[in-house]
Amino acid sequence: MRQGARLITKLWNASRFIASHLELADNERLNTKDEGQRIDDAPASFALRPSSLLPADRALLSWLQRLIVRATESFQIYEYAAASEATERFFWGTLCDNYLEWVKGRLYDRSEHERSAAQATLLQTLLTILKLFAPILPHVTEEIYQQLYGGTTKPSEGATAMFRSIHTSAWPQADPGLIDEQAERAGATLLAITGGARRFKSARKLGLGAELAGLAIVVENADLRQALEQSRADIRSVTRAREITLAAQQDEHFEEIEPGLWIRIDE
Repeated sequence: MRQGARLITKLWNASRFIASHLELADNERLNTKDEGQRIDDAPASFALRPSSLLPADRALLSWLQRLIVRATESFQIYEYAAASEATERFFWGTLCDNYLEWVKGRLYDRSEHERSAAQATLLQTLLTILKLFAPILPHVTEEIYQQLYGGTTKPSEGATAMFRSIHTSAWPQADPGLIDEQAERAGATLLAITGGARRFKSARKLGLGAELAGLAIVVENADLRQALEQSRADIRSVTRAREITLAAQQDEHFEEIEPGLWIRIDE
């Protein structure tokens, strides 16, 4: 019961945080166009445009597609606990503990382009998470869905308004076009850097929000180096390092945190 209460509280709080950064006006909330039609897409201003997404966005969406497949297959063979466990692990670890920490800087003070990419990614990810949780947590998911995505439809001529529910909305379908192994590799590298910075702070009894003077990174793979260049804002957001350097080579002051990846942290 305590674990379930923690999950419901976290889902509610994470949804409120995400909603606060979507800035949806009442007339921009997601409504159906006519009776019987259900639309779960974001407003045009938050549409997913893969070419505009940053590596962290593409990684999260790729992992999300794999989660949809795993959870759906588990439900189909009546393995409800497995579906719930996979969704909960993704929600707590991948979304809340990492992705949200990566994009906070973008949500608060980055360019419109970078902020919109994070907003679109969050809007789609949250909707999918709510739907995957809905059979297990029917009440809180319905409440969040109504506040962010639901509402009463506008009736067509001669028809009455229709109440939209998450439980009658379409089940998530994985989009193969969003599965990107290269993005997942970049995401795994961001996870490794995040973990390295957190271990550094923990060993020195520093809070996770403590600022660092600098973070130097050496990575052998050229594609990963390019992805990290594009991810400077996200790395700075999660590590709180004032200066991010992609160095050409490592020395004895660097720590290898995974094969081909070294970091040096300056307090």
